[in-house]
Amino acid sequence: MQELRELERYIDQTLGIKAVAGHWGKEKGLPFILKDTYEFFILNMQERQFLLMVDTQQDETSPATVRKHMEQLRNVWMDDVIYVREQVTSYNRTRLIKNRIPFIVPGNQLYLPMLALDLRDYFVTKRGAVKKLSPAAQVLVLYSIYKHRGLFDDSLTMTDWAEELGYTKMTMTRAFRDIRSILENDENIGVLRGRQLWDRLRPFLRSPVLKTRYYDFDVFGSEPILAGDSALASYTMMAETASRTLCMEADEWKKNHEDEMHELPNAELGATAVQIWRYDPRRLDRSGIADPLSLYLSFEKNKDERIEMALEELLEQVQW
Repeated sequence: MQELRELERYIDQTLGIKAVAGHWGKEKGLPFILKDTYEFFILNMQERQFLLMVDTQQDETSPATVRKHMEQLRNVWMDDVIYVREQVTSYNRTRLIKNRIPFIVPGNQLYLPMLALDLRDYFVTKRGAVKKLSPAAQVLVLYSIYKHRGLFDDSLTMTDWAEELGYTKMTMTRAFRDIRSILENDENIGVLRGRQLWDRLRPFLRSPVLKTRYYDFDVFGSEPILAGDSALASYTMMAETASRTLCMEADEWKKNHEDEMHELPNAELGATAVQIWRYDPRRLDRSGIADPLSLYLSFEKNKDERIEMALEELLEQVQW
């Protein structure tokens, strides 16, 4: 899990202490409020074990509530608990320290009084403005459009979104935070959805394609997802091309396919093109074809009039 690795690196870089975090696995018997508000992990550090209580909510939990929730954990965990959150305001940081509540904000600050460690302040007062949405945030936006849901209508919890999309609650929290920072001044944020949501966030969306590789034969058979010209031809009246264009997530590519076959130096007639994507196209899969809006974004630098016409036809097919 990426967030845990970031926390481990932060402790090592800040304190010179090796820390290893992993799943706890005993959340099942906890009260619903705890399971809905936090994710729990074990942290092994300095020959001791600590329970990490990772806040996944968009809005900050008050220090008094954090302390109350820590007390509720005493029924199942008798050792020290550490509160973890991606960001904490200066005001709440002071209150956490005043109440001697151990906390870590990975990359920014930590306070661990049980280890006699003073606060190491790398406090960030304000995040920079969002220029482009993260891959997870972009998937969230497109998924909500396809499902005809408003992002902020409170019909789904953070846990629901995370489970449906296959992300962690912390990743979804970050995604919602970035989207909210863009839309916070919109009066209709609660009902923004469909084409309106697409038009409003279009400047913050980007092509899912990181790079394209070419091979002299169709190396993946029928398993991968069609993309590029191949997908566009499947959705529209555009004529099919002589070769296929496929797509897959960068991590999957590096893990399973990067070293399997000889790559062509450039596109050749009949070559198979493989697009390496920022996110897993299967999260938005349309039965083996890249989803329409990701496909549209993948052509953002296109200047071919034939493809432009097909892209217009593609948008008309979306069930907004």
